[in-house]
Amino acid sequence: DLARHLVKLNSLQEVEHVNDVFEANNTAYVVYEYIEGMTLSEFLKKNGGYLSWEDTKQLFMPLLSCISAIHTSEIIHRGISPDTILVDRSGNLKLTAFDIAPARTARSELVPQLYAGYAAPEQYTSSAWA
Repeated sequence: DLARHLVKLNSLQEVEHVNDVFEANNTAYVVYEYIEGMTLSEFLKKNGGYLSWEDTKQLFMPLLSCISAIHTSEIIHRGISPDTILVDRSGNLKLTAFDIAPARTARSELVPQLYAGYAAPEQYTSSAWA
């Protein structure tokens, strides 16, 4: 369901696009676009861990507007971090690694993928999710 909802966001340039969603072998598969580039973590290391305010503003303003549009469409990422933001070859940011809520919440039935220093406090307990 999440992937099918993400298809509707393919018009947003700052989101990793879903190319296909299909079911086979009693499971669902999602095919995402290939983005050539590096994670924001790698990009920052390559730039000495520092970006000027002008560079930061130019990089992040489109992504922040995109996140607002994502939330308006009732999708919450729950895992935004320098490891889930890619810098493409053109120098644009792309948000990747969308996941279902249980995969980003500790003490759920799934093993969570939380990003230390970036996960919200409510992600560390399953009782906080409605």
